[in-house]
Amino acid sequence: EPSSTSTASTTAAVGRPKGGWQHEGRGLDQVRVGEQLMGKVTNIYRDRVWVDVGLIKDGSFLYKGDLDSLKVGQLFRNLKVSRVDLQRNWVELQPPKVPKERPVAASPAVPLAKKPAGGWGHKGGTLLAELQVGSSVTGKVTNVLHDRVWVDVGAESDATFKKSPEKTFKVGDVVSGEVSYIDLKTDKKI
Repeated sequence: EPSSTSTASTTAAVGRPKGGWQHEGRGLDQVRVGEQLMGKVTNIYRDRVWVDVGLIKDGSFLYKGDLDSLKVGQLFRNLKVSRVDLQRNWVELQPPKVPKERPVAASPAVPLAKKPAGGWGHKGGTLLAELQVGSSVTGKVTNVLHDRVWVDVGAESDATFKKSPEKTFKVGDVVSGEVSYIDLKTDKKI
């Protein structure tokens, strides 16, 4: 198993695994320039980010944004293949768009709802381990803070998503969506 280290510009986020960086997956000769891939960040070093995109080797891209905003395990969608070099075993990806910085609000943010005495968990709710990425969910908004919205979808804890700046939500709104990530290890988030 890779060992985690600092993401400082001179140190890789993850040490080299004992077995090397090879993966099970499609051969590099099977990927085409222009193809859109999805994958998880496996390493970050200086301004280069490596992503397991389902090939035998990670794809990578140069990232011009804030590297501290990236984390090993972070999911990226719609990464476009810009170059495949079979001699060097290399797949170059177009970097994702760096989000524009938004002005900071002058007053401190206040959640719309106070934390209930029993916390945000839901006894008797569906276990997160029983949910599946890609499944559709519907529920009521339980809180909104900054650019995050929390929704009771009938699970043991609220689902959360990042809202776009032009959309507004209030507690009690009914929303639908698709499960894109489930974190069973740390915060039990969906």
